[in-house]
Amino acid sequence: MPSACLIKVRGVVQGVGFRPFVYRVARELHLCGWVLNGEQGVEIHLEGPEPALEEFQRLLTTGAPPASRITAVEVQGADVLGLQEFVIKASERNERPTVRISPDLPVCDNCLRELKDS
Repeated sequence: MPSACLIKVRGVVQGVGFRPFVYRVARELHLCGWVLNGEQGVEIHLEGPEPALEEFQRLLTTGAPPASRITAVEVQGADVLGLQEFVIKASERNERPTVRISPDLPVCDNCLRELKDS
């Protein structure tokens, strides 16, 4: 029987490839749910087997993008919604965001290759 959790990640986690990283890890672990940039960081809803949820939480902090800096992770139980895939949702808009923004970074080699392949 699947379990679900809501994870809120604070710190420098927007504009550094964090949502694509979350998407990739969730897909590799066959988890369903979503990720979005929220008012105070990144929010993640996950559904799947408990061992996969635990592995995701471990990888979230040990494999995060190098430009990110996680200052807090809050995990709470959530309702199982019966989602069938994992998606990146549009960012939430707020008039008073409290998220930390990273300084400009050079474009990595992988991103440059992707741009040239488009």
